Amino acid sequence: MLWWRRRTGQGGNRRLTLHIGTPKSGTTHLQARLRAARAELRGAGVLYPGADHPPRDGLNQQGAMYAVAPPEVHWATPVVRANGARQLERLRTELDRHPGHALVSAEVLASFTREAIPILLDALGYPPDSVRVVITSRDVGRLLTSAWQENVKNGATQAMADYLASIAVQRSGGESPFWRAYGLPRLVERWAAVVGMANVVLVTVPSSTASPTAPGSRPRTTDLIPAQASGRPGSGSRLARPPGPRRPAPGGEDLWSRYTRACGLPSIAAPPPARRQEQNLSLSGSQVELLRQVNLILDQEQVPHPERQVLRSHLLQAWMGSAAGGGAPLGLDPEWLPTLRLWASDDRAALDIQHEQGLHLVGTLDDLDPSPVLAVPGSPPPRVTDAAADLLAVLRDLRRQVVSS
Repeated sequence: MLWWRRRTGQGGNRRLTLHIGTPKSGTTHLQARLRAARAELRGAGVLYPGADHPPRDGLNQQGAMYAVAPPEVHWATPVVRANGARQLERLRTELDRHPGHALVSAEVLASFTREAIPILLDALGYPPDSVRVVITSRDVGRLLTSAWQENVKNGATQAMADYLASIAVQRSGGESPFWRAYGLPRLVERWAAVVGMANVVLVTVPSSTASPTAPGSRPRTTDLIPAQASGRPGSGSRLARPPGPRRPAPGGEDLWSRYTRACGLPSIAAPPPARRQEQNLSLSGSQVELLRQVNLILDQEQVPHPERQVLRSHLLQAWMGSAAGGGAPLGLDPEWLPTLRLWASDDRAALDIQHEQGLHLVGTLDDLDPSPVLAVPGSPPPRVTDAAADLLAVLRDLRRQVVSS
């Protein structure tokens, strides 16, 4: 069922769903399933562009977004932007040729400023009143350790304790790269200022500790409902709610079910990716510490950036492709829980207000309550020697695979 449609004087119904997968909210998992279902989606009239194109056979449209990214996306170098311009041209051609519903997914959209959003929509060829924005979000407890780990994978040398302290300082300060991407109320506000609050959907990643309808939960969900477009662009009045009570989301939904419902996609099984390469590898605490120490050495020896990327890639692929290894996952110091709960409470209060203003919710705001993996009090910090032993086991496992092949 199409839960939103745009009508023009010519009777057309070109429309765009922009998926803003906040980093570490299951975005790669969703994109891999979209790519696997691309042909089936096309048969149902939905375009997920980028088939057979790099990177990774059109996993997402991230590269094209760099062409119009604001200066705040500081990692978009001139070379990245130039490559993005070519990808954007190809993407625009695909979108122009498709008469119906198209879906574009990119994590970097979470870092777009209010001023950059109209430029993006113009580059894609859609007016604001034909765009629905779907934001996938994860609780800050699970998010922080994942975000720090991702930074280390990309070359950061900051210890986790220092990283957490810097995030806390940024929270009370001005706009920062971290809170621009992860500060949900402000993220919703920026996009709603352009497309209207009623055209923004917030999808929460199901809690790892309870079902969406667990006893004592306080569900705040809405089903997306068919509505016709009317009103001026950006007014927030284009998708009227029908009278009557809002229906809660079905209990026990996984992220894929919530996501497809939010995007208005047909019911598609799209099995999750079988290869670990199609998911972000989650490292153990000792593995991340070993990689951080490697980054420190690479910095000290002033190894060129491209070579650093290759070396880290080889190390991650060794861990990713082997059944050996493992170790305890990253744990958050329990002392951070009160702070995380305060942040979550503030965000939920703001999102509650936005919900009353027209923001659609798929899932429940209870899913944003912090549920991190906690470190055992008094346990020793991750040791590089543990990761070194783990790496040795991985290399032996790879050697056995080579010998037996």
